[in-house]
Amino acid sequence: MLLKVLAVSDVIIYRTRAERLQRDMYSFLGGASKAYKEHFAAALKKAIGDNGTTGGGAGIGPGVIVFHETRHTQTLHESAGVTQSAEDILQATFAQLNISYDAFSFIKYLGIKTGTSSTSFKELKTVIMDKLDSTEIRSRRDAKYIYLTLKSLNDKFHNQLSNETPQLYLPAFFTCQEKCQACRVGCKLSMGHKEEGEPHCCDQDCLFQHQYQNFVYLCKACYKNGHRTVVKPSYQAAQDTSWSGYFSFVWSGYLIECSRCGIIYQSRKHWYGNKNPEDCAVRIEVVHVWPGDKFYFQEKCLFGSCNSAQKVLDGVTMVSEVLASVSSQPKKVISDWAADKIAPTYWRPNHEIKECHKCKTAFEPSAKKHHCRSCGEGFCEPCSSKRQPVPARGWFTDVRVCDECYREEPPSMSNAADGGENVARQLGETVVSSLSAVKTVLEYPKEFIKGQARPAYWTPDAECIRCCACEEEFCVTRPLHHCRDCGRGVCDECSTARKPVPLRGWHAPVRVCDKCCR
Repeated sequence: MLLKVLAVSDVIIYRTRAERLQRDMYSFLGGASKAYKEHFAAALKKAIGDNGTTGGGAGIGPGVIVFHETRHTQTLHESAGVTQSAEDILQATFAQLNISYDAFSFIKYLGIKTGTSSTSFKELKTVIMDKLDSTEIRSRRDAKYIYLTLKSLNDKFHNQLSNETPQLYLPAFFTCQEKCQACRVGCKLSMGHKEEGEPHCCDQDCLFQHQYQNFVYLCKACYKNGHRTVVKPSYQAAQDTSWSGYFSFVWSGYLIECSRCGIIYQSRKHWYGNKNPEDCAVRIEVVHVWPGDKFYFQEKCLFGSCNSAQKVLDGVTMVSEVLASVSSQPKKVISDWAADKIAPTYWRPNHEIKECHKCKTAFEPSAKKHHCRSCGEGFCEPCSSKRQPVPARGWFTDVRVCDECYREEPPSMSNAADGGENVARQLGETVVSSLSAVKTVLEYPKEFIKGQARPAYWTPDAECIRCCACEEEFCVTRPLHHCRDCGRGVCDECSTARKPVPLRGWHAPVRVCDKCCR
């Protein structure tokens, strides 16, 4: 508050009663000068314009009179010589301390020796009157406008009161209090910039944090031509608007499409020798993660298509019902071949697996073969019943592992892989492929499929007990649905609205709860 008052003042009197001028005085004046230049100058001009004042000197900072009282030592007037004034001594000390005070319109020194007598303010009054009559300060303003200007500054620069003793001269008094969640570096802009429609800003580069996946892809060709075009991996091209578009690319993995250049990358374009997107099509830019901002970064498991499996499941449900009515399930040999095409490279192909890798039990033609997500070998159900994350292979949630690879202690995330090779398989475990997807839906309960296809931000079905809007408990007559915006469980009556949620990857109208529609 003190610095806000100083910002609207015409003349500041810094009074000190000491035998010599302390460093604290120089530090305070330097901090006040810096705060005025970086924060108050622009805010004052805006406040003056908003309040309708038109007086000159809106960009002029206040002047400073240093009123120094001593009892035994000499003042700077007595120390000054013919070629050096008291003000010159002050300026030299500021320079020696490497402290700037250039926001002030002037700085004047007045020193007196009081001894045992009371302080005389006669000389101070004379100096003040001289400065008020000069052109070094702002023109006179009505008290009403001074109050409105101070109020505008206080509305913009405000912070919660704390019982802790504040550290003086810190920029945190005036700069935005928000910090990047990834690198913990603060925003450099002044307080209140979000209310003015200006996003957070920081000059320092951010650090990549796995839990935030705080990076974006930039089209490499556009970047070379001077354009910054953010691109996102997806399982659907822009011209594909139905669930069939996902089937078109499940064989070739995910794709990256640029609004200027078109499709610039396909992860499985060739059978062998496919490059990483960073090597040929995109460049990575690590970005800041600001509190309260909507995330638009790639998901750690599906590269920005965290709801792709759910979209496929929504679209394929109708097809599965039709095929079930005519009893046209895909043959197992076709589904095994399809599964091999989207399996990670370290998995043993299904046609090579003749027996369980552990118990050596031979597989019957119709027997189910399971792959350990750690070693990639084929096992029967009893020998691969345990589940745990395998971050070294890019599996960050509980997945099937064999008894030999299972560890009692949770695996470390320090050597985690990006999981890019597993994306097609993770989607395939829900819908497998354009053929085996239907078989999967037909063979397993829909609730199981929903649990596996659920986007990462959705609340699990088991945790959804009551509707997030009406608080009524879910039951047979009140089935559970998920809001595509917030991801919480909601009943049908409280989620009748439909709208796109592009920040979550839903570009067509989808179900949203009443709370997210307000």
